[in-house]
Amino acid sequence: MPEQPTVTQIASDNTLVMMNADFPRLAPKVLFDYLTVPELLQRWWPPTAAVEPRPGGRYRLCWPEMQWELFGEFTHFEPGRRLAYTWQWQHRPDLPTRHVDILIEPLIQGSRLTLTHSAYSAEPQDQEDRQSHLDGWLHFLGQLQSLTSNPT
Repeated sequence: MPEQPTVTQIASDNTLVMMNADFPRLAPKVLFDYLTVPELLQRWWPPTAAVEPRPGGRYRLCWPEMQWELFGEFTHFEPGRRLAYTWQWQHRPDLPTRHVDILIEPLIQGSRLTLTHSAYSAEPQDQEDRQSHLDGWLHFLGQLQSLTSNPT
């Protein structure tokens, strides 16, 4: 029987989103690959992805049916350990550039991902965006857990 997906929100205030997700079947390097290799990203998140896998490299994730494009630059790229990048929606130029920082820790079995998405002001539009990101990460990290929890 596959493990039930669990993504846990941790100590977040209204300026950021923080959460943990455990991946008992994935070594840290494999989990990192699911976050950076287009063919693996497309299995759980965007329909199309382009990634320059290096510090300073750029990425572009696309949802053509919705006409959404998410893009940014990797500010930290350490395979199996840490990934950080800027976050900007092409269809929402009114929103500021956000930042995502992902730490990956080895567990006795598998890996733990800790994600921080920031920064948000107290303004209603920013708080709506924060809630959207919280909901999105809960959903999509759950998708990734479900995908990787079944033996292949």
